[in-house]
This record gives sequence, structure tokens and C-alpha cells, in this order.
Amino acid sequence: MRLRAASIRRWTVTGLLALGWGVAAALYVATPPVAENGDVYDLQHSRKLEREIEGVGGKAVLLTNDLNSWVAGLFHGTNLAYTIAIATGALAGGCWLLWPAAGSDKADHEEAR
Repeated sequence: MRLRAASIRRWTVTGLLALGWGVAAALYVATPPVAENGDVYDLQHSRKLEREIEGVGGKAVLLTNDLNSWVAGLFHGTNLAYTIAIATGALAGGCWLLWPAAGSDKADHEEAR
């Protein structure tokens, strides 16, 4: 018994979602809470440090430093679990939308006759 293209697409997208969200849930549960050191946080987010960075390289370096900190934060702790969950949803949605299912079903029905 051959599977139709729509059925293959459905099972593939379901498998991607189950795997990705399962990994994200496992990471979320397994990640211990982060103990923030207040002194380090204050140093990294102080106006003095921002002025020094801006003085060395200008606004572009300051924005690059902020972007680098934000991107680096996406791949640690519970933020990694959120990143994986959102990326999995985007990947599965892309597969669902871009997979040519409608034309393949018509060809499958013609072959069966």
C-alpha cells in the first residue's frame, strides 16, 4: 500500500514537531535556574561601560555589542529551549507550506485507475 503525498507530508511535519518540541521540552525541564551575579550584571549593563565602548568604536560598535549579547543569550539555558521550539515550528510550517502535496495526490489517483 502506497502512502499518498499528503499523508507523507502530514507524518513528516508531525514527526518534526514531535521531535523538536520534545527536545525543547527536555531542555527546558533539565536546565537548572541561573544564579545571576548582581555585580557582573551591573558591570555589563552600566552606562559607564556603554560610554567606553562607544568612545572606542562609536555607535556601530555599541549596537554590535548589544546584538552579540542578545544572540549569545539565545543559546543558553531556557532561552535555548525557546529558540529550538520556535525554530521547529518555523521549519515544520515551511515544510507544510512548501511541500507540493496537491499535484501529487492527483497523480496518485490517476495511477490507481
